Amino acid sequence: MSTFATPRRYLRERALATHLSVHRSTLRRWVARGLMPAPIRLGLRTVVWDAEEIEQWQAARAAAPRDQPE
Repeated sequence: MSTFATPRRYLRERALATHLSVHRSTLRRWVARGLMPAPIRLGLRTVVWDAEEIEQWQAARAAAPRDQPE
């Protein structure tokens, strides 16, 4: 009996930007600043993000304490 791993889901840049309700340039800026997971480069013009990694990143951001105004 063989077992197969669940296939990974990937998000292209446009789909991720839509999912996060931000512009694609914002994604690039966040990656450059190290504020979000880096994409996986599949080719010269193809980058994707691991959907599970993005979900974990969003959960961590939601759980992080927010700055309180003084």
